Amino acid sequence: MLKVSKNRIRLTLLTVAVVVISLLLSGCALDKNAQDTRWLVVATSQEIADSGLPAAITPAFETAQQVRVKWLTVSSCQALNYISRDSRIDVLLVSSGDQLDKAVGLDYDFCKPTLAQTPNAKAGSVAGPAPTLLPFDAPLITPTLVPTMVAGAHPLPTPTALDVKYLLAERHTVFWSPLVLVGPTADPLHLAGAAYIAKALRSLATQNGSFLVAGQEPGIVDLEEAWWKQVGMSEATLRGSHYRVLDSDAQATLTAAENSQSYTIVPLSIYLTFHQSDKSNIIFNKDISMYLPYETLVHNSTRCNSCDLQLARQFTNYLDQSQTQGLILSLGQRQFKIAFFLPPYLQVYRPR
Repeated sequence: MLKVSKNRIRLTLLTVAVVVISLLLSGCALDKNAQDTRWLVVATSQEIADSGLPAAITPAFETAQQVRVKWLTVSSCQALNYISRDSRIDVLLVSSGDQLDKAVGLDYDFCKPTLAQTPNAKAGSVAGPAPTLLPFDAPLITPTLVPTMVAGAHPLPTPTALDVKYLLAERHTVFWSPLVLVGPTADPLHLAGAAYIAKALRSLATQNGSFLVAGQEPGIVDLEEAWWKQVGMSEATLRGSHYRVLDSDAQATLTAAENSQSYTIVPLSIYLTFHQSDKSNIIFNKDISMYLPYETLVHNSTRCNSCDLQLARQFTNYLDQSQTQGLILSLGQRQFKIAFFLPPYLQVYRPR
């Protein structure tokens, strides 16, 4: 009887040992699979994050490609600085400007040029230090197990490798963001009746009105510079003593303009989402050049060996699909009865 009991004990201990070993092996496998999860890192602006776009489009892409998407929300110029410093950014989804066409040196600061556009600016008062780069080897959210890619799937070709001095290999417009000239509710400078936006700015300058620029948004800055050029005011000193370029994104600039009873130009989605109704109104928005292009920008493959360039292209293609475009173009409709964004084929005028 005692012998039988000992055998049962040995059998039980052996079973427990097998189960424990199996669990340990299973745990190791889970850890390995979690580390092997593919990630797409997308840097975008606060405007895009606040519009609800990431939440609207991410789930379908993650499911279709069996990947995880990590969104990094910064100002447009800071997003470009990540690319300039060869950080692990697979795709930028930001407003674009003419300076992206230029070849720039390593560690070029896209936030710094705004300092020169402000009359009598003190060093450091506009363009602050370059942003601290995040450790992209550590995901911001806990990875989860996902199935492997379908066997036999044909990968997209690698984006073109350019000379290392070029940051970006591919740029593609995916939608337009309407811009609005915002000012005090009473419109004291009477800019609403202007024929087009450049004339509104000239009237503002000749009356020495207060105008604030979102200095961390290169696309907005470039457009405004083109409008000033149209009316012969390329030099910032001609724009009045109350013309200021802030070291801020569009949302912070809107708030500053409202608090100081100034005029400014911001994306429509920013105004609708964050404006104070008792402090500001849309003064002018009837110019066919008042549209900000949002592009996907893919890293030059000679500059970022750790970037997943094929996955970046898949994401760009996904944004072009009709179902995805439908999700993007519906943003804002439910809450404000007006679309935040317009389709990429929109016919607009680009001032030079």
